[in-house]
Amino acid sequence: MLANTLTSWKFDASNLLIGLFDNDEEGLKAFDLGKNFEIYKDNIKRHKNGNAFAMVLPVIESLKDFANVKNLCIEFYFDYESLNERVDGMGLELEAQPIVQKWGNIETKREMPDIKKQLFLFKPKSNTKAFFAEKVVPTLTDDKFHNFKILFEQILEIINIHNEQNKLLDECAISQEDVECSEDN
Repeated sequence: MLANTLTSWKFDASNLLIGLFDNDEEGLKAFDLGKNFEIYKDNIKRHKNGNAFAMVLPVIESLKDFANVKNLCIEFYFDYESLNERVDGMGLELEAQPIVQKWGNIETKREMPDIKKQLFLFKPKSNTKAFFAEKVVPTLTDDKFHNFKILFEQILEIINIHNEQNKLLDECAISQEDVECSEDN
C-alpha cells in the first residue's frame, strides 16, 4: 500500500511525502518504485518532482546481521528487553525461521535458532506488531530509542532538502513575477 501511495503521488504535489520501508525481503521489494524514483542515497530514493521520498530502514552496526538476512524491521531497532515488554500480558511475538543445512537440494539438517544468540533469525508475528507499537512502545523509556537517531537524522535531512528546494522555487517565482511586472511597465 505504501509503494502504491508513493508511486501515485501527484507529480505537481507540493506536500512532502516520506515513506519508510522495513529493510527486509518485503520492504526491499516494495522499495523498487519504478522510473520516477531515483537513488538519492544508499537507502533513500527521491521522486523526480522532489516532493516524495522513500527510505529503507538504515542499517546500524549492531543490526548488520538482521540486514544481511533481509530481516531488519523497525521493531528490531529496540533491544531484546524492550521486545519482551508486555502490557496486559500482551506484546510482540516472535517466530523462528529454521536454520536449514543442505547438500545440493537435499536437506541434511534443520534446527531452531537460539533467540538470545540469533535474534536476527526471528520475525515478528504481523498480528502482534500493531499492539506492540500502540500499547507497548509508549511505555518504553527514552533510552530505548537510541537506535532511532540515524533514522530521524535522515528524515530531518530530507525535510531540510525539501524546504530548501521550495525556498529556491519561491525565489524563482518571485524573480519571474518581477520580470513580468517590469515588462508591463
